[in-house]
Amino acid sequence: MSKAMRASEDRLRTQAREEIETSHSLLEAAIESTADGLLIVDRNKHISRFNRKFKELWQIPAEVLQEGDGEKTLAYAVELLKNPAALMDRVNYLYAHPSEESFDLLESKDGMTVECYSQAQRLGGRIVGRVWSFRDITARMQAEQARAKSEAELRALVEQVPAVIYTTSAEKTGMPLYISPQVEAMTGYTAAEWMQSPNFWNEIVHPDDREYLLELENPSTHPTSEPFRAEYRIIKKDGCEMWIRDEAVLVHDQEGRRLFWQGIMHDISDKKRAEQAQRESEARFRQIFDNISSGVVVYEAVKGGKDFKISNFNRGAETIEKISRQEVIGNLVSKAFPGVKEFGLFEVIQRVWATGRPERFPIGLYKDSRVSGWRDNYLTRLPSGDVLVVYDDVTERKLAEAELSHQTEELRRRNEELARLYRASGTLMTGAALKEQEQAEKIIEVVQREFGQDNCSLFIAREESNELVRLAVVGPY
Repeated sequence: MSKAMRASEDRLRTQAREEIETSHSLLEAAIESTADGLLIVDRNKHISRFNRKFKELWQIPAEVLQEGDGEKTLAYAVELLKNPAALMDRVNYLYAHPSEESFDLLESKDGMTVECYSQAQRLGGRIVGRVWSFRDITARMQAEQARAKSEAELRALVEQVPAVIYTTSAEKTGMPLYISPQVEAMTGYTAAEWMQSPNFWNEIVHPDDREYLLELENPSTHPTSEPFRAEYRIIKKDGCEMWIRDEAVLVHDQEGRRLFWQGIMHDISDKKRAEQAQRESEARFRQIFDNISSGVVVYEAVKGGKDFKISNFNRGAETIEKISRQEVIGNLVSKAFPGVKEFGLFEVIQRVWATGRPERFPIGLYKDSRVSGWRDNYLTRLPSGDVLVVYDDVTERKLAEAELSHQTEELRRRNEELARLYRASGTLMTGAALKEQEQAEKIIEVVQREFGQDNCSLFIAREESNELVRLAVVGPY
């Protein structure tokens, strides 16, 4: 062989050796860097290779590994398990059936959980040994158990909430993913009935509310990430109507991808009935408010009760005050009625607002540059904190009382005058010597003097003839 040929063969051998060393180095690095503990045994159960992770995972002493006995090494590891016999049975079975693969979940006595995977080692299609791979999944299992526990606790909590919790697909129209069992107590339909069809929700929505909901857009087809909120009616399984408040938010992952809609439904039927009753009550109150003859004014406190703004003014008040509600609503009471403080009512409004105790403000005469009249006021504080004043214009009554008082005084005076007349008349009659004509003239003189009458006549009734006789006359009578 020539020198050149030998040199060429040397180069090829060197190159092949370097390639083998490189491959061996790469394999060594791969075996040591993997997260799995690896054990490779030949057909005679002798250890061909193991990595550091395998030794650490099963805490196998170096002297045991140095012996190279694969069966003894596995037996040492198996003793750490809660059920060693089960794994040894599996090991023996696999050695007896070298072409088969296996996957087992192992649990150690100290709580470690390990995935065990085994398959045949082949070389050119020929089985030359077996590879055992062990992966510690304790942290993952603990995380999964914690998540499962958390989900169970959350589900238990959700199923105790007096509302219906649900999730629907973010991609498929209305497709329900979960609905809490409270839905049956609320609507009569079971959770299974809700889950059976993506159109179920649409089918039970009240016909009069479907168009409204389409305008709002169903949360599962909402094109944006804005929360969905709506109040609408559904038809329960028993045929009755129910009001629902439905609120949902779109849940995204960390990358912003749409995951699902998470929502909650509340039964607000009682609230809606209360609102309807309140509207009817307000309508009745408005009818009374607008048609009652008494004046009714609502005062809203401003500046912490230092002043009050007129927030309502009924027709009765318009008639009494001869001013339209548009002219006074929104104005301070001191501006609309400048005489209110002098009248004394302002102080009472403040007191009722502060104490909440109703008061009657005694009848008094209100006067300003625009209006004047006698008022009788009753004040109370509303639940809103505003002060309600109901009052009547008693001016005519006061004038009538004044006229009656005047007439009473006049009657009293006339009675006293008549008494004096009687006394004078009685004195005249005691003169027995006077004739009837003279007596009559004397009486007329007294009447003229006492009553200031220029024209008068005096008549006398004679019992024996049942006649009325005029005895004296002054003036044209």
